[in-house]
Amino acid sequence: MTNEDRLGFAKLLLYAGEAFGEPVSDVRASAYFDALYDLSLDEVRAAIKHLIRESRFFPRPVDIRGVVRGTADQLADAAWGVREDCPGILKQLGVSGYDLRKMDLRDVLRLREPFRQLFKRNLERQRIAKLLAEPAEAANLGKKKVVHNA
Repeated sequence: MTNEDRLGFAKLLLYAGEAFGEPVSDVRASAYFDALYDLSLDEVRAAIKHLIRESRFFPRPVDIRGVVRGTADQLADAAWGVREDCPGILKQLGVSGYDLRKMDLRDVLRLREPFRQLFKRNLERQRIAKLLAEPAEAANLGKKKVVHNA
């Protein structure tokens, strides 16, 4: 999201607050926005609507993010479904997509759990790398840029 999305985001959070009977202060809305800035407003809108239908409690940012991104297990399961499109993980397992097509089904299924674990480990590494690559952007959220004319 961008700073232009702050008002729309605040309205979404107020909408959720009404549905759950929870107050939403300006500070709370700002904290949630800062926690979810890397998601699109459409993603957040869909997640909040889903959580209003499926949850009994006002969602925390991690709940909203979880709906948008899915859990690591859900993503790993989805990746297993298209495992031949994940050559890096298959290589770590010592096989290729071609090898998988030649294998007996029992042998392929034995690779499922190691595949899922490697996928989740790689997902966590990517998440950490993204956080390390964006510290300046995250630290400057909500701050106004001052331009000095020389």
